[in-house]
Amino acid sequence: MKGLLAYRRRPPAEPSTREIDFTRRWLARRGVAVSLPTRLLCIRIAAHAAPSTLARTFVVYVVLAVAGAVGYQSLQYLPGVQGREMTAGTSLYFVYAAFQIGVWRARRVRERNLAVLVPHRLTGVARPTGVVDGWYGATAATTFAGGALLALSMFVAVPGARTYAWSWLGLLTLGALCTGVIVRATLREPVIAEDDESLAADGLLRREAIQRTAPAGYSALVLFDVFGEGRQPHAYTTLLIGYVALCLALQCAAAITQRRRKLPPGHYGTVETAIAPAETAADVWKPPVRG
Repeated sequence: MKGLLAYRRRPPAEPSTREIDFTRRWLARRGVAVSLPTRLLCIRIAAHAAPSTLARTFVVYVVLAVAGAVGYQSLQYLPGVQGREMTAGTSLYFVYAAFQIGVWRARRVRERNLAVLVPHRLTGVARPTGVVDGWYGATAATTFAGGALLALSMFVAVPGARTYAWSWLGLLTLGALCTGVIVRATLREPVIAEDDESLAADGLLRREAIQRTAPAGYSALVLFDVFGEGRQPHAYTTLLIGYVALCLALQCAAAITQRRRKLPPGHYGTVETAIAPAETAADVWKPPVRG
């Protein structure tokens, strides 16, 4: 199982044409137009393309998610617990967590595979700071801390909803743990850079990797109760809808802020300029001859 989750392929001798093209488009979206990116940037940025490792290993995470959901749902057999009172859509929370972990692991494996192609990268360089911005922090805090406060409020104020409250709180805890592990690991990843430009790209790639965790997705799953099973305390329906709307709004603001970030000026590759053909006499515009 461990070998499958950490599947490693033999890296190519050089970045492929597809990886070079992806790097060129990634740089263009961030204000840098080059015809041929530097080799290190192709290697570093290619790890964030849709990793093929995810397709090969995601089935393992799905199996683990299903097993986790079944185990969590078995809590309904505890004394005094009614299954119909627990949060609906438990499996969705585990599948979302599996997707989070799967994307992260696939990216890390791909980075390790490609990093061997960089024999002279910088070592001992301080990791980029300020990678977790305020919008992302607010999204995560509102999703997990805000959701926990709602769950605790239900538990105290509505005795008949205590099973729902602790079951939902447990799923939010799962999401907080998975998100926290990914963020911490991303912040601690070694720097793969050789100059100021590749170091700037390294920091931006870390930001994007953290943004991909999308913690607000865990809040949206409670709508399965609100508009589906209706297991939530009815007095909290409006609060839950407002909670989800706020989390998603913060997540959108974080995504928009991230998309607007640009790389600083510098050397990111070669720029080919087309040479205009020599002008001939036949090409020179002349006024029409009047008869």
